[in-house]
Amino acid sequence: MEPESKTTLRITLGLSVLANIALALHLIFILSNEPTYEEGILTEEIRIQTFQGEPLEFVLPKGLTVADASPRGIAAAGQFEPFRFMIVVTSDRARLVSFDSTEPRSTFGPLYSADTFWTPSEDEVAPQNHESNDR
Repeated sequence: MEPESKTTLRITLGLSVLANIALALHLIFILSNEPTYEEGILTEEIRIQTFQGEPLEFVLPKGLTVADASPRGIAAAGQFEPFRFMIVVTSDRARLVSFDSTEPRSTFGPLYSADTFWTPSEDEVAPQNHESNDR
């Protein structure tokens, strides 16, 4: 082999090793930070509300199947309400969602909160049982 071809071979081998190391580190980073997408069932009925803007509230029933969408590792650092789940809605209707709409979108995108503070109505408040110890 000529000295030039040995140098070319060494450079090519070195670049290949570096590329493989970079790819392995990237895959480890991705796999350690993405959600598990493990499926589970809601254990209670929850109210979902918008963070701000026009009020929107709906209820997800107890027993609904959801998938874990909570980021892990470095991706989870600094997350508000870090426990997240997702529901995938499917349809045969292509025009059900307009991705080209000029209507204003929510500041928080498709994020909604199950922990937004809300004021319960009188019939939703559990009666307080104040028993007196005076006998």
